[in-house]
Formats: sequence, C-alpha cells, structure tokens
Amino acid sequence: MIDSGVDSKGEAIRMLVATAIKAYKSEHLFDFLEDKSVIVRSAAARELQLRGGAATFKRTVALLANKHARTREVAAFILGQLGTPKRLLVRQSARALLKALDVETSSQVKSVIITSLGQLRSRKEVVSLLGYAGDRSPSVRASIAFAIGYVNSSKPISASVQRTLDKLGQDKSSAVREAALLAAELIGGGSRRGKA
Repeated sequence: MIDSGVDSKGEAIRMLVATAIKAYKSEHLFDFLEDKSVIVRSAAARELQLRGGAATFKRTVALLANKHARTREVAAFILGQLGTPKRLLVRQSARALLKALDVETSSQVKSVIITSLGQLRSRKEVVSLLGYAGDRSPSVRASIAFAIGYVNSSKPISASVQRTLDKLGQDKSSAVREAALLAAELIGGGSRRGKA
C-alpha cells in the first residue's frame, strides 16, 4: 500500500520521515522500500521518483518481479513518475509496467500499474488496457477510469475510450463510478470525442 495521507493535527511523522530520507544515497533508499511502515516505504519511493536516473530505473524494474506484492506495488508507483518532473524514462517505464501487468496476480498491484501508466501519460498503452474495464476488481476498474482521464485530459478521445468511460460510469461500484465521473470532468465531460 502507498501512503497518500496527511498527518493528523499535532503529528509530523510524514514530514520528519520525508526530511530524513533525503539524507540517504539512492542505493540505500531501496532498503526502505521493504520497511514495515507504509509511511517510510512511500517516502523512500517518492524520493527515488524525484532523483530518477538509469540506475534507479534498472533496480526498480527488477523489483517488479519481487515475491512480495507490496514491493511490486511500490516499484510500479516509482515507475509511474520516475524522473519527475522531466520524466526522462517514460517509454522505458511504460514498457516495464506493461510487461509486469501481463504476469501480475495481485489486483492491488494491477491497479497501481494501470494508474502509473496513466501518470506517465502513456496514451497508446492505456488504450490497449481498455479490456481491464471488465476486471472483477473495483480497484482495477477505477484505475482504468483514472488512467483514461489523466491521459486524455489534453486531447480528444476515441469512440472506444468514450464507450469504456461510459461503461465505467454505470459500474456497480460507487468508487468506480466516481473515478469515471472525475475522468469525464478531466476530459471535458466526455464532449471531446474524437475519431474511433
């Protein structure tokens, strides 16, 4: 699980951890990705995303094959923004994520992989994943909606993408419907339909 919360009033653990993590060399940050604390794992992952680089990419891709789902999840999270803000490794990250998705068994990790592809703005790759809109896991279906909205927020969408988004907007899961609504808002309420 990736930590995306904020500290409760009067607590500063996330800020303290994030500040302390900056003092470590990149090669040592990988040790923190296995920490029991989601706050520590997430802070180390964010720092690795910001630092980027070929060595970080190579080591992160190797983690996609780790036996622990939470480690694979963190690796997918890192690849979703590796090299931020310049994202120098977009194509390489997208290829590695697609390869990992083909063999992934955990719905949570699949969800993070799909979300990461959206964050990379990998339009072609996200369109190739539209079949996951029928996945049994609501988190995977919601991730497809997120990825559609994120990738297609600046360009017209195809008829197939629009149909998928419409389907997700009628999903039995309220979380999926909310993700589809947000995606529709990001792409202009679905009015930016392009060619099929």
